[in-house]
Amino acid sequence: MNNKTDLLHSTSTDQLKTLEIHKALQTTFVARTIYLFSTLESTNKTGLKMAGRSPSEGVLEGTLVLAEAQTQGHGRMGRHWISPPGVNIYASIILRPTISVLDAPVVTCLAATAVVQAIRTRTQLEAVIKWPNDVIIHEKKVAGILTELGVVQNQVDHLVIGIGINVNLDPEMLPHEIRLTATSLKAEMRESVNRNKFIADLCNNLEERYVRLLNKGTAPILKEFRSLTATLGKIVKVLTPGGTLEGRAEDVDPHGALILCTGQATHEVIHSGDVIHLRNSK
Repeated sequence: MNNKTDLLHSTSTDQLKTLEIHKALQTTFVARTIYLFSTLESTNKTGLKMAGRSPSEGVLEGTLVLAEAQTQGHGRMGRHWISPPGVNIYASIILRPTISVLDAPVVTCLAATAVVQAIRTRTQLEAVIKWPNDVIIHEKKVAGILTELGVVQNQVDHLVIGIGINVNLDPEMLPHEIRLTATSLKAEMRESVNRNKFIADLCNNLEERYVRLLNKGTAPILKEFRSLTATLGKIVKVLTPGGTLEGRAEDVDPHGALILCTGQATHEVIHSGDVIHLRNSK
């Protein structure tokens, strides 16, 4: 096990510790190497730099980058992710799958299911997925996923899965404008969660599903994703780069794109967009 630590002294009673994470790991390669920092601009930014252009130039597959705080944490479309120190999980995992760029979104689906199952196992909270990359509890966002790629000749050379989870964040720490739409595990449970054990749970779940993807393809991953996605079956509004659509979220296609029924016989396949849940379908 390789531990690379750059931590300042912390007053947190739940300080991240590589040894504590490794104690609970059941993986063969994910998080067997951990780089732990006190502060980073973004774990994904650091992870992409570490990944390099090839396995011989970059770090080992499964390397985990963690930070106690981020100064430029972001999600899709560059949106800022609130990243205070010592209370949440800011993690990036470096992988080198032999998949096409077309199938890369399925890795985000895989990561979302891993997060949901970690939350359910560790807290018994009924977390679900909001397509494509948010994890919600009672319609409030608790986690987000951002997957970024390094591509060579239309094949994925490496990818970095960025995962941000509001763990022990007090609601008062959230900006007023998002307090009605965001939450944390602590806020929902009324008690703190051990971040080290949670990270181990997450990595165990993620490796299991990643190996399944490599061995059995996308179908088993998407089957689980569908079962955990609250978006399907709902009437939704989708904000896309090309405009706003409204309809019934029917399914996801073999690459994880959302299939939206906008009329009696009209369907749209949406690869990227922001979903707003309006109501359940009749």
